[in-house]
Amino acid sequence: MSNQFQAAWKFYAVAEVDGQTHRLLLVHGRDIKTKTIRTLTGLLSFGMDLGVSPISVPRHVGERAVWKIYEDTSED
Repeated sequence: MSNQFQAAWKFYAVAEVDGQTHRLLLVHGRDIKTKTIRTLTGLLSFGMDLGVSPISVPRHVGERAVWKIYEDTSED
């Protein structure tokens, strides 16, 4: 038994254009492979690299999460 949570997360970019929502599968590399992350550590790291906060994690097949870039609204 491992203390590492594993799954396979795929990423989509979502945009609304003229009132319609479009979902595009995120790919990487010259061979256009699907961006898939297989560990919770990798998922959290990817979210942090993107500047996402809070990072929500779908735990069950078919669940979805929407990530948004953190925007600091506090005044210094």
